[in-house]
Amino acid sequence: DVVRFSLATLSIAPWLVESRSQWKAGAELGLYLSIGYIGQIVGLETEGAGEAGFICSLQVVFVSVAAMVAKGKMDIRGIASAVVAVIGVGMLEGVFERDGLENLGPGVVPLLLQPLAFGAGYVRLEKIMNNGKDSTTARGVTAWQLAFTAIGCLAYSLVVEGPSEIFEVVAVARESREV
Repeated sequence: DVVRFSLATLSIAPWLVESRSQWKAGAELGLYLSIGYIGQIVGLETEGAGEAGFICSLQVVFVSVAAMVAKGKMDIRGIASAVVAVIGVGMLEGVFERDGLENLGPGVVPLLLQPLAFGAGYVRLEKIMNNGKDSTTARGVTAWQLAFTAIGCLAYSLVVEGPSEIFEVVAVARESREV
């Protein structure tokens, strides 16, 4: 993730310069994304892809519920949509099959960080963008969000894997480019 977000940030680096005032919003949103990605990485170490897919898809439900709470309007259509979404994805991922939920292990907790953090980020992004004054707001927030997501993923990688792992990934990427 470090390499991916770093390359993405480099590709839009001029937007960082033109929108220095959006760094705080980008930092907040980047923090939400970093927490979500790190939760997903940690959770996938112990959970299967089906279980992880089910849990991570809950961000859609979280966002709709958070939007209803923020507006102070809980409507039956929103609640029914959230329930149908959870059941539908659960059926697709097989978590409602025999022993499906019993397959869930300790990776559920970190996996839940992904929908919660991503969902919180979406809610905050909407508020930030509604307060934006011009077209550079979207570009600037995006650029700073990517930069801070890269920093968050880098910090996680340095703590958990150490610098040697990052250098190894970069070396492999370089070798594949030369082939």
